[in-house]
Amino acid sequence: MWLALLRLLWLCDYAGQSESLRRARTRAAQAAEKLIALSERGTVLLLGHGLMNKMIARELRKRGWQAEKHASSRYWSSAIYHRPFI
Repeated sequence: MWLALLRLLWLCDYAGQSESLRRARTRAAQAAEKLIALSERGTVLLLGHGLMNKMIARELRKRGWQAEKHASSRYWSSAIYHRPFI
């Protein structure tokens, strides 16, 4: 119950001393940019937390990346994304 309540408050932009939703979105956008840059040299693996992974996945899709397998917030889940075909 606490997790749901605190997550709801966070999504309503109440973060207290923690990272705000706006800052988390900015960090996800930066992570997506870094993944895209690293992918220029080959395949990239990202290990992270469920919600942040979903935020990064959203940023990748905004930039035209295609999901072969979508990101999940479940434990030990995986996702596969491919760069845009031009």
